[in-house]
Amino acid sequence: MKNLVTIVIPTYQRSAQLRRTIDSCLSQTYSNIEIIVVDDNSPETEYRKITEKIMRLYNNNKKVKYIQHDKNRNGSAARNTGLSNARGKYITFVDDDDILYPEKLSKQAIILDNSDIQVGGVTCGYEHLRKGIHCKVNYSTKRGNMQKYIFLIEWGIGSSSVPLFKTEAMCRINGYDENFTRLQDWEMLVRFFELYSMEMIDEVLIAIDKDDRQNEYNLQRIIDMDCDYLEKYKKIINRYGSEYENEVVRTHNLLIAIKACKVSKLKIALNYTAKASVIKSLTLKEQSVFLLYMIYSILPFKVFLSTVFGKVIERVK
Repeated sequence: MKNLVTIVIPTYQRSAQLRRTIDSCLSQTYSNIEIIVVDDNSPETEYRKITEKIMRLYNNNKKVKYIQHDKNRNGSAARNTGLSNARGKYITFVDDDDILYPEKLSKQAIILDNSDIQVGGVTCGYEHLRKGIHCKVNYSTKRGNMQKYIFLIEWGIGSSSVPLFKTEAMCRINGYDENFTRLQDWEMLVRFFELYSMEMIDEVLIAIDKDDRQNEYNLQRIIDMDCDYLEKYKKIINRYGSEYENEVVRTHNLLIAIKACKVSKLKIALNYTAKASVIKSLTLKEQSVFLLYMIYSILPFKVFLSTVFGKVIERVK
């Protein structure tokens, strides 16, 4: 029999697409699965009532387990709850609005079945959806230990929904750090790559829905979590040398500047761009990206523009 795969679906204030996500998991060609839905909504909220109603539809499905938190604890805690209840040899953490394409788990599981002990997970290509439109596709042919590239934001998984991990690997690194309400995946991956490497399938096997990311652009939270993240791993960053450390700081200043543009905080954007420029002047390519983002930040119809011109910005990036 094929190894059991655990699918953890944390859900919080985003029940509208939850059924679509669960059904995409149940439609996998890989049949030996268990699905653990972790409800992180507070018990007294309308979101909890709606989620309970949705989950009653799966009462007779033995593959689906429903766990409720006694209060809102955050996404990292919800993923850890799923991890502590997982029975599968492999595990994936799927956001409650993403769509797994039918062969995702089959193709990822076979890689892990035939991997050596050094490999702790396998990722794949993914695409973004906005209003049902495929607006961005990401491939990364890099595999191995990607820790050095994570700090420079030159490699990433796109979403916690994308990788399939060996459960023993996630348990060994103690899952997610519940102090992080942002950058949870980056933080977890730094620890993951201290012990393991990652395989890669160069094929799009999942759609990440970007329509309703209600916490995505809380700018102050991004700034605070970014500072905590770099401080926590200062020793690891220093391991790669002073020149690398400067490049990491510069890269993260530019990241915050872009996030500030997206919420029209141009003064903050210019401040962090200036900080980055002190380390090294912006390249023509970087200047072009910021010009596009600043134009975007002052124009109306942002959702329309993001959908239509998103690919243009990504190409320039």
